[in-house]
Amino acid sequence: MKGPFVNGLVFQTTIQAGIVAFRDFGTDDYPAVETGEEEILFLPGSLTVMGENDADVNVEVHAGWNAVSGAELVFDGTMEFTSGVLSVSEPENPDEASLQLPRAGEWKVRVFRRQQQDDQDVYYVFDRSQWRNG
Repeated sequence: MKGPFVNGLVFQTTIQAGIVAFRDFGTDDYPAVETGEEEILFLPGSLTVMGENDADVNVEVHAGWNAVSGAELVFDGTMEFTSGVLSVSEPENPDEASLQLPRAGEWKVRVFRRQQQDDQDVYYVFDRSQWRNG
């Protein structure tokens, strides 16, 4: 997975529920909604990005961006992938898309969101040097 994916698009999918969960493959440990006003819900192995409505969520996973033009940064931190696989899905739906990571363990990630009238774009961005070094 090294080489051609560094600094660019690694993976993309569309989720049709307005909410997207990024998690360590195999975990069913989802963070709980507390107020209903949260933009994100986070546990070390699971991050859920909440939409403002039920519109489609266009998801892109990248390696190596510092910022995404026109999008707001909603998460900047570390996630744990003990399986070495990123799973992307609706929180309540077992159907998921997955991506084999270069290695298992902790990863620095940033998540950006651009909300639009009919859909939203969510960009999940891995740290470039971690991705390159696997």
